[in-house]
Amino acid sequence: MREQAIKLRQTHAVSCGYMAPFYLHNLLRGLETSLVDPLEDAEFTQTLLQKICDFEFEYHLRMFQACEGLMTWRR
Repeated sequence: MREQAIKLRQTHAVSCGYMAPFYLHNLLRGLETSLVDPLEDAEFTQTLLQKICDFEFEYHLRMFQACEGLMTWRR
Protein backbone atom coordinates (compact mmCIF):
# COMPACT_ATOMS: atom_id res chain seq x y z
CA MET A 1 0.00 0.00 0.00
CA ARG A 2 2.77 2.42 0.83
CA GLU A 3 4.33 2.00 -2.62
CA GLN A 4 0.99 2.69 -4.30
CA ALA A 5 0.47 5.81 -2.18
CA ILE A 6 3.95 7.10 -3.08
CA LYS A 7 3.26 6.57 -6.78
CA LEU A 8 -0.23 8.11 -6.70
CA ARG A 9 0.93 11.07 -4.65
CA GLN A 10 3.05 12.27 -7.56
CA THR A 11 -0.12 13.30 -9.43
CA HIS A 12 -3.03 13.01 -6.98
CA ALA A 13 -4.03 13.70 -3.41
CA VAL A 14 -4.19 10.39 -1.59
CA SER A 15 -6.95 10.33 0.99
CA CYS A 16 -8.40 7.87 3.43
CA GLY A 17 -11.04 7.99 6.11
CA TYR A 18 -14.51 6.84 5.08
CA MET A 19 -16.58 4.87 7.57
CA ALA A 20 -20.16 3.83 6.95
CA PRO A 21 -21.25 1.36 9.65
CA PHE A 22 -24.96 1.54 8.78
CA TYR A 23 -24.23 0.98 5.09
CA LEU A 24 -22.16 -2.11 5.95
CA HIS A 25 -24.98 -3.25 8.25
CA ASN A 26 -27.34 -2.91 5.27
CA LEU A 27 -25.00 -4.95 3.07
CA LEU A 28 -24.65 -7.69 5.67
CA ARG A 29 -28.29 -7.98 6.68
CA GLY A 30 -30.22 -6.56 3.72
CA LEU A 31 -31.95 -3.18 3.75
CA GLU A 32 -35.31 -4.24 5.18
CA THR A 33 -33.82 -6.51 7.84
CA SER A 34 -31.24 -3.90 8.87
CA LEU A 35 -34.02 -1.35 9.39
CA VAL A 36 -36.06 -3.76 11.52
CA ASP A 37 -33.08 -5.13 13.50
CA PRO A 38 -32.95 -2.26 16.05
CA LEU A 39 -36.63 -2.75 16.86
CA GLU A 40 -36.61 -6.53 17.07
CA ASP A 41 -33.18 -7.13 18.60
CA ALA A 42 -31.48 -3.98 19.83
CA GLU A 43 -28.70 -5.89 21.61
CA PHE A 44 -27.77 -7.78 18.43
CA THR A 45 -27.80 -4.54 16.42
CA GLN A 46 -25.58 -2.80 18.96
CA THR A 47 -23.13 -5.72 18.98
CA LEU A 48 -23.03 -5.93 15.18
CA LEU A 49 -22.49 -2.20 14.75
CA GLN A 50 -19.77 -2.23 17.42
CA LYS A 51 -17.95 -5.03 15.60
CA ILE A 52 -18.26 -3.17 12.29
CA CYS A 53 -16.91 0.04 13.87
CA ASP A 54 -14.05 -1.83 15.57
CA PHE A 55 -13.10 -3.44 12.25
CA GLU A 56 -13.29 -0.15 10.35
CA PHE A 57 -11.20 1.64 12.98
CA GLU A 58 -8.47 -1.02 12.86
CA TYR A 59 -8.56 -1.06 9.04
CA HIS A 60 -8.06 2.70 8.83
CA LEU A 61 -5.44 2.71 11.58
CA ARG A 62 -3.36 0.14 9.70
CA MET A 63 -3.65 2.11 6.46
CA PHE A 64 -2.46 5.27 8.16
CA GLN A 65 0.41 3.43 9.82
CA ALA A 66 1.49 1.83 6.54
CA CYS A 67 1.30 5.14 4.68
CA GLU A 68 2.43 7.48 7.43
CA GLY A 69 2.78 10.99 6.09
CA LEU A 70 1.43 10.16 2.63
CA MET A 71 -2.35 10.32 3.14
CA THR A 72 -4.72 13.05 4.17
CA TRP A 73 -7.72 12.46 6.38
CA ARG A 74 -11.14 13.89 5.69
CA ARG A 75 -14.28 13.96 7.78
